[in-house]
Amino acid sequence: MVVRSSLHRTKYSRARPNAKKPTVRVPLPDALRVETTLPFDQAAHDLRGRVTALLEGLPALGALRNGRLEEFEMAPDAWRSKALQRQLTDAVLADAAFLGAYDSFVRDVAVPHIKTRLVAADERWAAPTTFYYQRPPTLRLQPGPSERHVSRHDDAMYGHQVGEVNLWLPLTSFADTRTTLWVESGPGADDFHPLAADLGRCGVFHGTLCRHYVPPNESSFTRASLDFRIGVDGCFDPTWVLRGTVDDHNRRRIVL
Repeated sequence: MVVRSSLHRTKYSRARPNAKKPTVRVPLPDALRVETTLPFDQAAHDLRGRVTALLEGLPALGALRNGRLEEFEMAPDAWRSKALQRQLTDAVLADAAFLGAYDSFVRDVAVPHIKTRLVAADERWAAPTTFYYQRPPTLRLQPGPSERHVSRHDDAMYGHQVGEVNLWLPLTSFADTRTTLWVESGPGADDFHPLAADLGRCGVFHGTLCRHYVPPNESSFTRASLDFRIGVDGCFDPTWVLRGTVDDHNRRRIVL
C-alpha cells in the first residue's frame, strides 16, 4: 500500500457489466499501446523540486531529511489515515507552482510525444487533435522498508478507457529505492518486467489493458512518483464515467 494524493475509486455494481460503454470513433492505434520511455530535461521541468517543496509544507504527513525526497520519513501508519490522504490531495490541488510545472510538462513534453507517435502510425493524425489529460496527476509515496505494495491490476478495473495512454514519472532515484513499476508487454502476456523509467525518464505504457504492479519497497528510502493518463480524441470519450466511480479524475484539454 502507498499513500496517494487521489481519492479516485470505484465501487462494484451488479449492473456494471451491462452499463453503457464509451462512445469512440476509432480504436487507439496499436503503436500507442507499445511500452516506451520518454526522456526529458529535469532542469526545465523540475517536478521533483516542486513535490519536495509541497511535502515540506505537510509536517503532519512526515519529515523531509536533508532536502531529499528519498529521505522523506512518513508518519507512522500514514497510509491508514484518510485524513492525511485528504491533506495530501488538497495540498496538490492548491499548489499553483506544482500544477504549473505539471501543465508545462504535459504541454511541452508528454502531448508532443504522443502526437509524434500518432502521426508516425498514420499521417491522418497530423490534423489538429484534442488530447484530454488528467489534472492533477496522482502523487504516490511508498516508504521503506515495508512489505506493503501495489497489487497486480489493470486500469480498466478502475474506470479507465482503452483510448488512454499511461505516463509514470519517478521522482526518486531507482539507485536508492530499488523499487519501480512492473508491467506486462501486452494484455494477458504475463511477462512482467521492470519499467525502464528513472529520474529524467518517464515511462509510457497502455495501463488500461496491460496489468502492472509495484513490489514492496525493501530499501530504507521512500519512493515517490507521479502518474497520469492522456486520452486521445476519437479514441476516448470525455463524457463517459464507469458506473460506481467516486471522485473521478478531472481533465483538461490540449489541441495539437
